[in-house]
Order: sequence, then structure tokens, then C-alpha cells
Amino acid sequence: MKSVTSHPILLSTLLLGIAGCASAADGDAVPDATDLTQMITGGSPTVALRYRADYLKYTSDNAADQNPATASTLRAAIGYQTKSMDGFSGYAEIYDVAVIGQSDLYNDTYNGVDRPTIVDPAGSGVNQAYVKWADKSKWDTTMLFGRQLFAMNDQVFVSPSLYRQNNDRNDGFSIDTHPGLKELEFQGAYFYRNTDVTNRSVQMNTYIANLAYSLDKIGRVAVYGMSLDFPRNNTVATQNVEYNSRTTLGARVDGPYKIDKDFAILYQGDIAQQKTGQNPQDIDAKYYMVDLGVSYQSYFLTGGYRHQSADTNGVAGTQFQSSQIGYPWPWRGNMEEFVFNPDVGLKTVMIWGGGNIPAVKALSFDLFFFTFKSVTDSINFGHEFSADLVYQMPWDKHWSVDATATHAVADDTDTQATYLGGNRFTAETNYTF
Repeated sequence: MKSVTSHPILLSTLLLGIAGCASAADGDAVPDATDLTQMITGGSPTVALRYRADYLKYTSDNAADQNPATASTLRAAIGYQTKSMDGFSGYAEIYDVAVIGQSDLYNDTYNGVDRPTIVDPAGSGVNQAYVKWADKSKWDTTMLFGRQLFAMNDQVFVSPSLYRQNNDRNDGFSIDTHPGLKELEFQGAYFYRNTDVTNRSVQMNTYIANLAYSLDKIGRVAVYGMSLDFPRNNTVATQNVEYNSRTTLGARVDGPYKIDKDFAILYQGDIAQQKTGQNPQDIDAKYYMVDLGVSYQSYFLTGGYRHQSADTNGVAGTQFQSSQIGYPWPWRGNMEEFVFNPDVGLKTVMIWGGGNIPAVKALSFDLFFFTFKSVTDSINFGHEFSADLVYQMPWDKHWSVDATATHAVADDTDTQATYLGGNRFTAETNYTF
């Protein structure tokens, strides 16, 4: 399971999900339709299938869920991309996530099963449904109107969570354009509804802006802002959602810096601050991240540090949060115990390496090491190791198999309510066309 980062090696099944989204946006790649009938009937279908088996067992003595969790799920998504006419096209995709076998072997966030939580609940509905307008002659501009999968920068703040069985979906408008210079890119959005990976849907008024400038062979610099406003809603599923409202302003740089055709310096850095915005509480939270490494051909090795500040003046819920629209990866770890920042803040060290395995064609690997500490009092939460293998079928590039193993250790008995040691094994196969 991998995500979009500054690393040039994206060896994951997530690539298949991104490719599916890309194909949905490529209605302009074929000759334009001449009338509405040809626009609709001359389109092309998209299909994405993913079966996943996920096993999770906590080994800490005080773990509330002593039984292991096993989730066996199948995701099927079917879409249709129209042809383009006068710059306009459309895309619609429906999906279904079904539990294969017993549904009471894991807590899916809804069923209340007394086992660890694996955030792949059963569900179905409309994953994407938008009208697109694109014109390369007008600043290479693309606009989407409707339900869409949206990502910004390294997806820490806004992510479609493509690696989850249920994606994170937003309803509204987005634009991507290059105002006057091909090196300059502006990305903006307004969303009025978010449906997350648990299929929880909430109303919101969210504005997003990201302005980036690319430097040849060096990398990219960007400034961004996001205003999240979740109106008060007292339904059971969304009560207290207004406490997630806040305003985020930040700046980032990312590579790679290319030395030659084989070598590159990998780097990314990010700094951000969150303020109260429409939140009922007073928020003054900070975030920074730095990641540095090197790549040679298909191989890379990076080491990084991320800091998310603790709560403001001891008020729970006012700590920095990077996971409000989407389910970001990889900084939260593969045990997924730090999707959200705890009240005492979080300091994360991540070492990530990977590449192709020469002896076996189309087989690649990734290795991860994480350590987690609190910002307040620097308490050791724990550390984890992960190994991941991805095999891309040589005879069919649409088909891949992915297996991940993770071992986590809780370092301090007093903090095991926050971080639980354990083991996780995930295997999945993806097919898209």
C-alpha cells in the first residue's frame, strides 16, 4: 500500500487506482465528438477490481480487543467516460465493497464487533460523477464540477485515500490551471460535502488553494491554504463535527533534484500553521516535516521527521490535525494507529527504502521503519517495521499482487492505551481496465 509522495518510485497498487482516475480524466485524448449523441455513445468504460485480505492482532496485555481481526473484502468499481465535445466531457463511476465470508471478524467502525478496527466497511454508491471542462490552449486549464477524488501536494492534508476500499469523496468544484507560465500551477477547490472512507457524509464549506512553481531539474516550491468549516450537526453520525473546523496555511518544497539520468536527491519539506477559523475552540497549532534521501535507477532510500503539535492550552481536540479530508499515508504507519494526532502531539521518524528486485522481473519491494513519540514530555509510544512486495504481472500490466507484513512494538507500558503493539498482514490483488 503506497501513496503519492515526492519519491520517484511509486511501486504500489495505488498506482492502479490513480491510473483509473487518470483514465477517467482523459476524455480529451481522443478526437472530439461532433454532437451530443456521439459524445455519449462514443465513450469508454472503466473497471477496477480489488480483493483484499487483512489480518490484525494486538499483542499488548491491556489491549481491549484481544481477539484478532480478519477482513476479507472485494471492491468493484465500474465507470463510463464520455468523449469530449468543445472541451466538455463527463465521467461517472459506481462502486460496491462487499465482505467475502464472515462479516463479524473485524470492527468495520459500524458493526460494534469486539475485535480490532479495519477501516474497510461494506458499502456502495456513486464514487465519482462530474462534468469536466479542459482546454490546453487556455493556460492548460481543467475544471471539474460534481463528485470527485481530489488530492493536494503529498496528500497529507487532502487525499482521496485510494488505497482504502472506500475512497474519500468530495462534492463541489475544482480547478487546475497554469496561469501564464507552464511552470506555474494553481489548484483550487470549493467543496460542500465530504464522504469519508467509513461512508460518513458531512456537510461543509471548504475552500482550498495551492500555488506551485516548478524549477527544471530542481523541484517545486508551493504555498497553500485550506479553510475547513463544518457546520454544527447533531445527528449521531456527525455530532461535534464542528470541532474539526480550522484554517490551515503552509508552504512546502519537494524534489527530486536530478544529478544525472541515474542519480537524484530526494527531498521534501513542509511547514504549516492551523488557526481557529470557524472552530468553537481556540486553536494555534503547528506542523513541520522534512524528508531527505537519494535514488539510483529504481532504488531509493529516504529518512524523514514529522512534528504535529499538541493541544492548545491543554484543551483536547485543539492539536494539529492533518487527516481531516482523507486518510493520509504513509506517515501514520502501516498499523494505522496514528491516523489522527493524539492530544499530546506526535513526533514521527520514518525511514523508507525500496526498488526493483533484479532476479525476478516485475517484482518490487518497500521497507519501512517508524518511531512515534509524543510532543508533550517526549513519551515513547512505540515503533514498527514493515515489508511490502508488489508483483506486476508481466503478461498483463493491468494486474498486480501486493503483500505487506508489519510488526509493531509498544515501548512504554503506560502508553499502550495510545499505541498497541501487534502484527498485521495484508494481501491484495488489483485488476483495472
